Amino acid sequence: ILGMCITYSKAVKLPEFFNRLTGHTPTEFLTLLPKFESVYERLVVEPRLSRRGRQRGVGGGRRGCLPSAEDKLFFITSYARTYPTLVVHGVLFGLSEARACEWVSLLTRVLDETLGEAHVRPAPMRGLSLDTLVEEYPELAEDGILFDGIERPIRRPKDKRKRKTQFSGKKKRHTSKHITAGNKRTQRVLAASREHDGSDHDKRAIDEEGVTGSKDVNAVVDLGFVGLTMGEANIWLPTKRRPTKKGASKRALTSDQKNYNTSVAKHRISIEHSYAGCKRNRSYADVFRGIREGARGQFAIIAMGMHNLRTEQRASYQTLA
Repeated sequence: ILGMCITYSKAVKLPEFFNRLTGHTPTEFLTLLPKFESVYERLVVEPRLSRRGRQRGVGGGRRGCLPSAEDKLFFITSYARTYPTLVVHGVLFGLSEARACEWVSLLTRVLDETLGEAHVRPAPMRGLSLDTLVEEYPELAEDGILFDGIERPIRRPKDKRKRKTQFSGKKKRHTSKHITAGNKRTQRVLAASREHDGSDHDKRAIDEEGVTGSKDVNAVVDLGFVGLTMGEANIWLPTKRRPTKKGASKRALTSDQKNYNTSVAKHRISIEHSYAGCKRNRSYADVFRGIREGARGQFAIIAMGMHNLRTEQRASYQTLA
């Protein structure tokens, strides 16, 4: 069975098949390849060659099942996109389950760093200044910056306390979440918070990040962020129906309020499309099976970075601007 092996050279001859496996066209894949090679050299090859007591020469040893940089990048992007079990992924690439696990652990770190080198990984939200985003993307001054929380399912924790803190009342299951900032015109994920428990309220989660902005910046949010302040930034929040007094029926919105809510919704729908793009990666949309510390958040950022690569390379996203 281990003799059955999918390689980059075979898959790239079938562009549609390649796209379904990796989430990217061959052209998009090749734009990422040079940076992947340099990062792999820096993080993996150089530490091995400089290891004390090393005796084997460069290029020594048997030829592996992932000999080229193309095969390594194809291996990890297809894993992040389809998220099979390690047994299945190993069979597809001619590896044992143990070797597949080792390669996934190693190349995940390389891919994460590569997306950062390619400037498609979202920026960390901790201490973020919204003015810096407006300087980099001038259209945000007119459109505003979109904020929302994205949840992903996780395994039911064994610890009783974690079962409570990680249970999302909205999703009715155990989840983790990230708060993200998005670009309305290109659907790019500009920044992402650290991973939060599913029970954390969106406003409380973003308050912990310490985001600031001047009065010239507009932030577009939903009703999960009621009471939000980010420095002097203007907060565009939908108008909520409220009762005139306790126990009374809610007061109907005026036509002006309805039009305003429609305007906010038209802005916000773009970030929902961004989340759909991120969840093309089954490693983000499905229940994450890994137990390594930090791996869950790492695959979330990789999903956002791979989505950003598509928004940067594909003409269909550029026409939105």
